[in-house]
Amino acid sequence: MSKFRSYSLRAPARLLLPALFISCSAQAQTQTSESVSLPAVVVTATRQEQLMDNLIADVTLINREQIERSTARTLGELLSEQTGIQMTRSGAPGTTEGIFIRGANSNHTLFLVDGVRVGSATAGTPSIDAITLSQIDRVEILRGGASSLYGADAVGGVIQVFTKAGAAGTTLSVGAGSLGSRDLSLSHSGNLDKLGYGISVGESASKGINVNTNSLASNYNKDADGFRAKNISAFLNYKFNDAEVGYSLLASQMFSRFDSASYDVNFGGPYNASADWKNTHDVISNNFWFKNKISDRWESSLTASHMTDKFITTPSSTYPNEQDMFQTKGNQFGWKNDYTSSIGKFLFGYDYLEQSITSTNTFDRTSRNNNSVYGGYTASFGKNAVQLNARHDDNSQFGGKNTNSVSYAYRPSEATKIFASIGTSFKAPTFNDLYFPNIVGVGAGNPSLQPESALNRELGVSYHNAAFAATVTGFQNNVSNLIVWSDSGDGFYTYVPSNVGSAKIEGVEFSTKYAFTKLEVGLNFTVQSATDAETGKNLPLRSNNYGTLYALYRNGDWKIRPELTGQSQAFSNAANTDAVAGFVLFNLTVEKSLDKKTTLWFKAKNIFDKDYQAFYSSSYQTRTPGMPATMMVGLRHQF
Repeated sequence: MSKFRSYSLRAPARLLLPALFISCSAQAQTQTSESVSLPAVVVTATRQEQLMDNLIADVTLINREQIERSTARTLGELLSEQTGIQMTRSGAPGTTEGIFIRGANSNHTLFLVDGVRVGSATAGTPSIDAITLSQIDRVEILRGGASSLYGADAVGGVIQVFTKAGAAGTTLSVGAGSLGSRDLSLSHSGNLDKLGYGISVGESASKGINVNTNSLASNYNKDADGFRAKNISAFLNYKFNDAEVGYSLLASQMFSRFDSASYDVNFGGPYNASADWKNTHDVISNNFWFKNKISDRWESSLTASHMTDKFITTPSSTYPNEQDMFQTKGNQFGWKNDYTSSIGKFLFGYDYLEQSITSTNTFDRTSRNNNSVYGGYTASFGKNAVQLNARHDDNSQFGGKNTNSVSYAYRPSEATKIFASIGTSFKAPTFNDLYFPNIVGVGAGNPSLQPESALNRELGVSYHNAAFAATVTGFQNNVSNLIVWSDSGDGFYTYVPSNVGSAKIEGVEFSTKYAFTKLEVGLNFTVQSATDAETGKNLPLRSNNYGTLYALYRNGDWKIRPELTGQSQAFSNAANTDAVAGFVLFNLTVEKSLDKKTTLWFKAKNIFDKDYQAFYSSSYQTRTPGMPATMMVGLRHQF
């Protein structure tokens, strides 16, 4: 009998009952977890519904229960608690967040919301900061290169958020705390015969802190920098015979303040630091789908979506504009087919992506499109499992690109698995990289840039039984044609990009958990080296060591979860002259069930008020402090 389990997975993954998603957050079930239940179903690793027990890829699943128990207030903070992921932020919560998966660049992460690419085609970074936790039902994290499945940008990995679409019911959550913080969310979902529906609304806000503490810095402003986020998500789906048609919406607005300064060419230096600098970030995603079971073996689906990502900064950092605006619109169409045979499961499909931009600045080109075809094969034979993927992308800006991957797993026993994979991936140049207008003191694009390319390898072993789980994974990612922005030498700090860089990233991830009767203890830890292959210096903002240790104690109506999270020293610049010291923070969550439907919760971050530095720049004498001790108390009720 096969060591890889086989189950019937006919219901769409995003509509399965939440119980299916209460599982180990693990590489094939062994990452740090807080509950054990029915085998979980995920889709990101193969673009097909698959049990986590059977996965070869390194995947973490974060379910709604874990989100509610985390002390994180933002998606970036939640992700940074997971194995192999670091988060940076330009200031307090609400400001731009960068995600580094296994040491890759922040723009090497592909970000999907219900299957839709969400992010800026000018900056090239995923819009992690614009998605609030109250909208999210679950998060799937795929580590390692995945361009053979998803195309451009999946060099470090893929993060996919699924908005709320669970079992029928209504949930209200309210919270308030230090720094004028507040959280409010209300969600409702239900069914009317064959029609499913749901809606979720929410708001989060904080007065924030002063994120620049050096009064001599050119961008110093002593005011507090707070944020306010508003969101709504909704879905409708109708099932008939062996088919389903559906629609989902996500709309989010993040308003945040920060410290900065303009560069006036005529004046010859930075100014305007006392201005009320603020960002407004709007994300809207509309997604339609039609799924049909053509036969017992063949399932086909069509998807069409439209995404808008709009970012406005006031005042402008590109003198003499009054404000800077960068807007990306993306139209996506997909046709995906799953065919199950006696020798395995086949995947084949077509993706179309059209991106257009508008801006207060003038770009030579404002649109591009990408056509792609892809295929895959997954199968298990006794103790062996294999996954093969290949894809061809044809882009109107830089031409064709082929990517592929091979993954293999072997189970010497039911509890033990040895797995390995190798694959290629690439990062497409952004509109800023290619066509940013020549603005003195800011930068200029380079239309001759080529995509970055990467070769990813990993090898690991995992062990899992009812009480104990552990995984060790070694990874290596070599990136060539790395796009590097450097000073043009014009004397005005004007930066231009070129394909001159290469990076060598390698490391080991370790995760484990042990469940006692009332106590569960978990740890994830990453040791990595992410360096510039030419200079040997560390890539900016990446630590060599980081991890999370937690304990979860359950006793009657009480749940207590203390947590330690930390990282070693990192550097803010490529020259490795601006050092940011390492730190360890202590966080705490306490939950008390008042009855079967009502939970009182308390969350505290940096509970010992550790004085640490989040960012440092010697060029501008900017010191950005980390967040002080903060706490929130709230109530969650299910009607």
